[in-house]
Amino acid sequence: MSQGKHGLRDHVEERRMASRANTPRAGKRWGRERTSQQADRAGTGPRTESQLSPETAKAWEEAVRLLPEIERWATGKVPRPHAEDIRQNTARKAWETLTKDDAQPPNSVRRWLYRIAVNDYLDHVRGVQKRTEVLVESHDHRTVEPDDHVPDGMRELHEKAGQMAADLDGLLTPRQAQIVILHQAYGFKAAEVAEMLGTTTGNVRGTSSAALASLGTPHKRRTLLYRWGLTDKAPG
Repeated sequence: MSQGKHGLRDHVEERRMASRANTPRAGKRWGRERTSQQADRAGTGPRTESQLSPETAKAWEEAVRLLPEIERWATGKVPRPHAEDIRQNTARKAWETLTKDDAQPPNSVRRWLYRIAVNDYLDHVRGVQKRTEVLVESHDHRTVEPDDHVPDGMRELHEKAGQMAADLDGLLTPRQAQIVILHQAYGFKAAEVAEMLGTTTGNVRGTSSAALASLGTPHKRRTLLYRWGLTDKAPG
């Protein structure tokens, strides 16, 4: 069996899928396949659209028309579930602003909406980075904070990241684990991970390759198999 970059993971996942094919949780744990539902829940605020002033109602209608454009912009910067999260947060924040009692429509809805989206993008990336830091240092790797506005795609990625952190606990350094989780679970490219962590793309790629290769060593491989429930023999 190949112990290269993907050999161990692919081999184990093939066995996992074969053994769990008839269960609801069948599928690749570390793969990038994911399902997500695009559902903007922005219309849940202190008012309904019919209660907005004509000016703010017009601004909201324009904001809704611009939301797909916001998502396309975000998709150029982050993986799709993250872009959906940014779109949804942007819509929610725009609605909350426009439904305040003293709300005044912006002079340029497009500029205003993009400002919200850019700020949310920065908050989102910092949030994922911080979450990953906490995961690799925590004893409760699978905890996901309840957050009503997070779309299904991001909930799935959070759960995948938590599971991966538990799998890698003690097998990689915190830095290695953080890079692997950001890349493999959250779907960020090496350049994006490098920007988040303040390092180079080459460093991220090298660290990720070395970390994944190290998981093919006999002891770490046995540990992963045991944690994944594919063997009853605990590693010595």
